Amino acid sequence: MTPSLKAKTPGYVIERTAKRLKRAFQHTLVSLNADLTADQWVLLNQVYRDPGTSQQELGAATAKDKPTVTRILDKLESKKLVQRKAMKEDRRKFGIYPTPAGEQKVETLLPDVESFRMAHFEGLNDNDVRTLLRIMDKINSNITQTTDHALL
Repeated sequence: MTPSLKAKTPGYVIERTAKRLKRAFQHTLVSLNADLTADQWVLLNQVYRDPGTSQQELGAATAKDKPTVTRILDKLESKKLVQRKAMKEDRRKFGIYPTPAGEQKVETLLPDVESFRMAHFEGLNDNDVRTLLRIMDKINSNITQTTDHALL
């Protein structure tokens, strides 16, 4: 890629697209009376897909820092959608599990979330999506390799 093309700031386009997707998703959740923010959905869905995951693993899987994960989990716990359980191997760590209400919430919303995703990727074929994911993974890998890991 030429320096002049890189100067057109793909980072801006990526950030703008991510913000617009998040706002549109939040609007969808409001229209569904989901009583969840987009960030709460991301964590709840991850816990649903991987019950018993630790808070640290949850943060890594969702690219959220520790204070943000804690704050969101506190909110999900107050809504009785997740519960923390001490891990047998280390009672100082907690596994995060969906409650039956949390499981029901995900199962109810999932078809609409999938429709949202499909609508926003309209006109892209599987190869386009694979290419997009490959490129984004490469950018993330480059960031990891060139950034102080204490900042990530």
